[in-house]
Amino acid sequence: MYGPVYGGHSVQEAFYRTLQEWFPTYIAEFNRKLGSKVLEVPFEYRHRPEYRTLPRNATAAVLVEVPKTVGLPESYQDGIRTNWMVDVMVFIYGTKDWQETQALTQAYAACIRTCIIQNRGLGGFAETTIWDGEEYLEGEHSSGRTTGVSHVRFTV
Repeated sequence: MYGPVYGGHSVQEAFYRTLQEWFPTYIAEFNRKLGSKVLEVPFEYRHRPEYRTLPRNATAAVLVEVPKTVGLPESYQDGIRTNWMVDVMVFIYGTKDWQETQALTQAYAACIRTCIIQNRGLGGFAETTIWDGEEYLEGEHSSGRTTGVSHVRFTV
């Protein structure tokens, strides 16, 4: 009777579904082109890595956040359209070597960016998805490991 009701959570779920379906394929292709298994499929999605010890043998975790809308919503006869800002973060649990961790951080960002841009409809949910940029951040350091964060931004 009322039709579908969408919000930031809908955009977030569409991103997770797209990443869970396609991201492993992009990682495999990246590794194939390098001739080495450099990247691994993230061990988890949806969990912030804060306030816990670094997991053993884990390489990456993905978190998607939808913090706000962008611009003014537009009214149409059949509903309202708006653009949503999406932040995709990949937390990299690297090695002792910061440069290696930084390279992994950038490689995961490239795979995320390519995966989403080549699947910009998010499985039929979105009209389009635009890549807005990315950044690479240093994470915490321990005596045996360094961490990094890929932050890739999109508008849906």
